[in-house]
Amino acid sequence: MKTVIYTIVAGNAQEYAQYCIPSIAAYAKKIGSDFVILTEEDKDPAYPTNHFIIYEAFKQFENSDYDQMAFMDADIIINPSTPSIFEEFKEGFWVRQGWDWAKVAGYIHQYFGIPKRMFPRYFSSGIVVSTKKEIKEVNQYLHAPWHIGPWGGDQGQLNYALTECSFNVNILPYRWHFTRGWARESDAWKFGGDLMGAVREAGCERLEEIYCMHYAGGEKVQQILNDREFLHNIGIQL
Repeated sequence: MKTVIYTIVAGNAQEYAQYCIPSIAAYAKKIGSDFVILTEEDKDPAYPTNHFIIYEAFKQFENSDYDQMAFMDADIIINPSTPSIFEEFKEGFWVRQGWDWAKVAGYIHQYFGIPKRMFPRYFSSGIVVSTKKEIKEVNQYLHAPWHIGPWGGDQGQLNYALTECSFNVNILPYRWHFTRGWARESDAWKFGGDLMGAVREAGCERLEEIYCMHYAGGEKVQQILNDREFLHNIGIQL
């Protein structure tokens, strides 16, 4: 099976990508996957923000000879001990859940009308794993006009597209897409106020067991630098 991992480095992303891209590149090499970095040169002029370049990854994959793809945001650091994501999730479309669907419901209704289906929670586009059949279908619903979503990027429109698709959306476990803030006081309320609550829900006993750490939101560079000791413990040298 031929696989590929895509990411985007555009705009000010280089500020934090310099700390994260080496781990993604090393991971791709370890599991025998190709690694493609998309930039502003790949951006459709109609896209309202650089976040929408993710849809170019989807298009490239559909028209390629790859069998399976993963998209990963450029603010993700991968634990060197992580097994192959393509071996773990061999078929279908996989994304992590966010929180209540109401976060995207109003956006979808405003720009696209009543969806064919809804989900208990919205989905994050920070990591997407898919085989070709599902990407071909989702691409049918990803087209202009483009509308910036609740998080200032593409995620709202992807959630709309998934409401129109016929395939089952598989839930990526937290261990494979863990937002770093969940184990800090700022976001720990989402897991009952316990700083280790999210780690346990990811099926782990320690933060060092998380596979894909997403430094989403806030001052990304500072978050990463504050984690020097933790990252050193898992074999990442900044």
